[in-house]
Amino acid sequence: MVRVNGSSRSTTFRSSSRLEASLFSSDVANPGVINITVRTPAPGGGNSNSVALAIGDPAPVSAPTPFINDINPRVVATGSALVNLTISGFNFEANAVALVNGWLRPTTFVNSSRLIVLILASDLAQPGLLKIRVANPGPEAATSSEITLDVRNPNPIPRIASINPETVITGGPDFTLTVIGTGFVNGSTVYVGQASRATTFVSGAELRTRITSQDIAREGTISITAQNAAPGGGISKPVSLVINGPNPLSLSAPRIASLPPNPVAEGSAPFKLTVEGFNFVNGSVVLVNGNRRAATFVGEGKLAAQILASDVARIASLNVQVVNPDGMSSIGRTLEVKKRNPIPRIASITPETVNAGSGSFTLIVSGSNFLTGSLVRVNRQNRTPTFIGGGELRLSVSSGDIASEGTISIAVVNPAPGGGTSNTVILTVVAPTGL
Repeated sequence: MVRVNGSSRSTTFRSSSRLEASLFSSDVANPGVINITVRTPAPGGGNSNSVALAIGDPAPVSAPTPFINDINPRVVATGSALVNLTISGFNFEANAVALVNGWLRPTTFVNSSRLIVLILASDLAQPGLLKIRVANPGPEAATSSEITLDVRNPNPIPRIASINPETVITGGPDFTLTVIGTGFVNGSTVYVGQASRATTFVSGAELRTRITSQDIAREGTISITAQNAAPGGGISKPVSLVINGPNPLSLSAPRIASLPPNPVAEGSAPFKLTVEGFNFVNGSVVLVNGNRRAATFVGEGKLAAQILASDVARIASLNVQVVNPDGMSSIGRTLEVKKRNPIPRIASITPETVNAGSGSFTLIVSGSNFLTGSLVRVNRQNRTPTFIGGGELRLSVSSGDIASEGTISIAVVNPAPGGGTSNTVILTVVAPTGL
């Protein structure tokens, strides 16, 4: 009979050198040592010597590695209050936790493929990229790869002040619509009715898009709006593009759709103004405030007019018309002459040197002649900064920009009219110290 700490256990005899005994689960419930002996019954018999059986701690079980597929939202506005971030993936344990830039954040387990983490207001105080990870705790903890939450300065709500042209005639060709206003950003979208259109960002005060002949095939009005994407952002109040039916007496009259470039800077040198529209003929002339200007017939829908330096010597709204040889005249369109934007100048940037792989940060650009529509050019790529004043811009630089050693060229670009590109300064990316 096999005995455990002096208590008999059910025993099976296999041979004179082998016995098998059934132990209770309570025998091995806790780490430690139990004594094993064998008792042989009378006649004769007796108790054998004692052999120790060590009961050790159970082997640690590795937690499964969690995987992140996506987060929602992906972009959050700087200065936001608490944000509930949904993390989607798989292998999330019931006690899984989320880390934001390495710091634990309150985490709610929904199921093995979904967590909700509370992003604190302090996490969102500055623009940049937050590194999000998920960890399954345990003796052998496992951590996911990272995904980034983009914290950006909120976009303004755009406002449309006017469009050019404001009125067109049915049956005209495609033309460029100029949208003038405030609060436009690189990425703003113009909507024609309910349809978004490919939009050219000119500056914080000007967008351009194409209006098709199908858009103006019938009389009526079309709602024109501008939208800025999140974070922040929103949709402007609409303005109307009026589509009038043709006057039977003026079916052959020339009509102006757009006047690129518009606006132009006061004090500009003589230049060629493109007049886009329809019913132009070889021999059409262009009038600027009633004064004839040399014009070249490019095609039925385009003229090139020579604008004199005296036309744009001062700030003004110039009336431009086209007159055909038969005397038929277009409705006037306005060419705006505005104050020339200055060329910006960079005095310094802060910081001037960063460590490779050190994460996103805010670059402060100090100088002069900065405008609300100024852009910061990072290695030839224009980006929209936060305008602090005429002497300061701030730009969020991502961790991807400084992932490796090297130099990054920084310049500021002011929009037309006038404007231009500043001097270039260098942001140096160095190897982290102590490696």
